[in-house]
Amino acid sequence: MADQPERPQLRLLDGGRSATDPPVALDHLELPTERSAPRTARRWAALVAARHGITGFENQTVELLTGELVGLAVLNSAPGTAVRLEVLTTAGVVEVSAHHAPGDAHDPPSPLEAEEWGTALLRALSTDCGIEESDGGCRTSWFQLAVPG
Repeated sequence: MADQPERPQLRLLDGGRSATDPPVALDHLELPTERSAPRTARRWAALVAARHGITGFENQTVELLTGELVGLAVLNSAPGTAVRLEVLTTAGVVEVSAHHAPGDAHDPPSPLEAEEWGTALLRALSTDCGIEESDGGCRTSWFQLAVPG
């Protein structure tokens, strides 16, 4: 993917943009931009979260929001490209991000500002969420969830 960051910086819940401490864990998965991608992403993210001790309601929330995030990425991706899904976990925070090359077909001006594009769940259930665009055209949609830790 064009201009994909080596490792996204963890956003702090207090509004900061990066953490100086490295994440406890960074897991990633490449998914084709196909209709089955959100289902695959949900299952994978739930397993990753469980492996890092995130269980119960928080695990189910990670699973649900990951499906929404990847669904948005697939809808807004250029045909034939991939979505790179990343899960960063630290004590007390899990961050899920989807990196993709945006396309023209279903590309609303700002997916996280358009409620009809499935963002209501992201806003309602996550601690924070957002979207960023790199100079090279890569779009990163993300959410954070505070977890016991």
